[in-house]
Amino acid sequence: MKKRTWMMAAIAMLVTVMGAFAQAPTVRVGDAVTITIRGVPETESARVSGVYKVDQNGELVGLPYLDGHRINAAGMTEGQLSRKIANAYRSAQIYTKATITALVDQPKQVRTVTVGGKVTNPGPVAYSEGMTLYEAVMAAKGPTRFGSMKKVVLMRGGGKTVFNLENDQAKQVTVLPGDTILIEKKGAFEL
Repeated sequence: MKKRTWMMAAIAMLVTVMGAFAQAPTVRVGDAVTITIRGVPETESARVSGVYKVDQNGELVGLPYLDGHRINAAGMTEGQLSRKIANAYRSAQIYTKATITALVDQPKQVRTVTVGGKVTNPGPVAYSEGMTLYEAVMAAKGPTRFGSMKKVVLMRGGGKTVFNLENDQAKQVTVLPGDTILIEKKGAFEL
């Protein structure tokens, strides 16, 4: 009987630990990450510790002294990101014995993609992980009778790319929070 009780307790503990790992927040594009550094002089801690943004490319932006290092953060857990930042500082021989903690400040507000132009319901559309360009357009109720699915402009980070959403491959292009999509007017020979 003792073996069975011990086994049940071990299974319960394992399930609890696995649940905690499954709940670990992952860093996403647009998230703010609070970085805390310990084991360095107070002035250095004040300079490095703070809130940093994850840009449209999934990179953590603005960490002091790491100008040449790219910290790809998107998709990582807090622990993975903490280790990656610590390793970047170590490899740059800046902070070799510091302890770094990264905490994701995931906003409660809904992240959006903006759809405009010749679309039935222009405005922000709730973003979901893995959302495609086609899904975003359809979430805005599709093009009006004047809108062209052959001329769908994706604007991201100052750049513009035009897609033909009548092409199945273009339908699989993924969007990111903060993207803007513009449905252009049909050409003279489009039905």
